[in-house]
Amino acid sequence: MSVKSSLRGAQARWLALSAAFGLACFLIAYGSLLLTRADGQLAAIWPVDGVALGFILRHPRRSAWPVIFGTWTGCAAANLCWGDPPQIALVLPLANVAGVAGALVGTRRVAGRLRAASPS
Repeated sequence: MSVKSSLRGAQARWLALSAAFGLACFLIAYGSLLLTRADGQLAAIWPVDGVALGFILRHPRRSAWPVIFGTWTGCAAANLCWGDPPQIALVLPLANVAGVAGALVGTRRVAGRLRAASPS
């Protein structure tokens, strides 16, 4: 197997995971909007961030970036379909992915400390 074909395979897996997670996030986000949001208000229930963080923690090997990108695209698409103005629909999901990234960094730090402190 050549390096070039290996890179193509990795890129294809990255894109496939990102697209699949984006679709899942779109469905979850749009469902949340349908359940809880009146015109111009934020959704009261937003499980997308927890699903993304849980997936990354469960499948840590190279899944963080495609999942974060898929989360952003799925949430942005749901907001656009809901009728939010593009500047809001594209910026609001940045808060979601920032929250996921912050929770991921914090969780990995704590988990690293727990692993280092545990007896072998």
